[in-house]
Amino acid sequence: MKKTVQILFLLCLLSSQAYSQDMAVPIELQLNLLLKVASFDRNLETRVGEEIVIGILHQKKYRPSLTVMEDLSRLIEEQMPLKIKTISVRSMNCVYKTIEDLSEFIKRENVDFLYVTPLRAVEIEKITDLTRKNNILSMTGVTEYSERGISVSIGRRSNKPEIIINQKNAIDEGVRFSSNLLNLAKIVK
Repeated sequence: MKKTVQILFLLCLLSSQAYSQDMAVPIELQLNLLLKVASFDRNLETRVGEEIVIGILHQKKYRPSLTVMEDLSRLIEEQMPLKIKTISVRSMNCVYKTIEDLSEFIKRENVDFLYVTPLRAVEIEKITDLTRKNNILSMTGVTEYSERGISVSIGRRSNKPEIIINQKNAIDEGVRFSSNLLNLAKIVK
């Protein structure tokens, strides 16, 4: 009986952890907001090449992650030709296996932005170490990831979308957001 209670407790704990990674804002609205947020980067033209590559980091065997990747990829494809300012945008999907594989993907595909889907059993801090090292703007719809180093997330407050910016990490990624955006966003440290 005691083991059963312990197992049930652990299952509840694990399910609440997975639930906490739910995204509060639909992916369609996230995409529009994230593209708009990126346009407020005063260093955008010097940070990116002739096109902006958005890497979509996901886990193939974690359904919430796979679903977000599929939806986001479909939305970007439907909105083609997509631009931020005058720069064309395209996306590439990256299945997360190891941090070394992610590093190779970033270099091979010349990733400028990394969208992090809900991930299970992954150290977000290792991902943000990599984005800082490579001057890649990190973004997500999982608000908890901002406190763990992701630069931009889209959350919800009072039933409205909220832009959340980890300003220290954004600066470390080479991003300089305009004060107009920073005045509208929730800033986390």
